[in-house]
Amino acid sequence: NIMNALTSQDLDLAFHALSHATRRALLDRLADGEARVTDLAAGFDLALNTVSKHVRTLEEARLVRRRVAGREHWVSADPYA
Repeated sequence: NIMNALTSQDLDLAFHALSHATRRALLDRLADGEARVTDLAAGFDLALNTVSKHVRTLEEARLVRRRVAGREHWVSADPYA
């Protein structure tokens, strides 16, 4: 059971990450598959740096995974990382 494997701190990070509408929208977009951070940012009226910070919060909560290929940063949903 995944809930038994999560610590209280894990849950706090996940709920914090999910508490913001932009981060929930990013996760919704990533349900369609991996995307570059720049492509994710294009769907929002936010600076790339702001979207990147939201992605970082999702990463810290282990809800997404980032891979770097050259200068491009790719993000994928990974709720069980």
